[in-house]
Amino acid sequence: MIPKTKAEQLRYLEGVSRTKWGDERDSQRSRLYKAERDITIPNGNYLSSVQDIQNYVDKIINSAWWRNRFSLKQIIVKGGRTGCSACGYLLRRSKIGIIKMPHWSRYELWILHEIAHTVVDRPYAPHGRLFAKIYLELVRHKMKSAAHKALKGSYQKYNVKFYARRILR
Repeated sequence: MIPKTKAEQLRYLEGVSRTKWGDERDSQRSRLYKAERDITIPNGNYLSSVQDIQNYVDKIINSAWWRNRFSLKQIIVKGGRTGCSACGYLLRRSKIGIIKMPHWSRYELWILHEIAHTVVDRPYAPHGRLFAKIYLELVRHKMKSAAHKALKGSYQKYNVKFYARRILR
C-alpha cells in the first residue's frame, strides 16, 4: 500500500541519500536484482503474447485486492525489442502505467516486478524499500506463499530492505 500521510511517507524516505533533484537514491538496485536471480522457485508461468500479459495485468488491476491498495486504474502492456530490458513506469499526467516486456522477460515474476514499478513513483527510489515491499505483496497475491517465502528469504540474504524505517524517539 502506498503511504498516504506525510508521516508514513517519511518512514520510507527519512535518512536516505538523495539525487540532485531531491528523489531517493536507488541504492539497493543491485541487491534486489541479485535476490531475484537467487530464488530457487520457478519464475511462474510464461505468457507468450502481449495480449496474454495484458489480460493477466487487467485481472490484477480489476481485482478488489488491487483497488483496496492502489489508485492506478490502467496499465498498458507493450512488447519490448529483443535484447532490450523490460521496464515499467507511470505517465504522471494521465495516471496510466506502461510496462514493456521483451520475449525473455514474459514470466510472472518479471511481470510483477514491472507492475510494481508503475505503482512506485517519485520521490521513492525505483528499487527502494517501498518498491521491494509492493513487489513482495504482488508476488504473495499472484504466485502464492512458496514464491513469497523464497523472495522474502532472498531479500534477507542480500540485505534488501522491504519495510518502513523504524522511527526512534
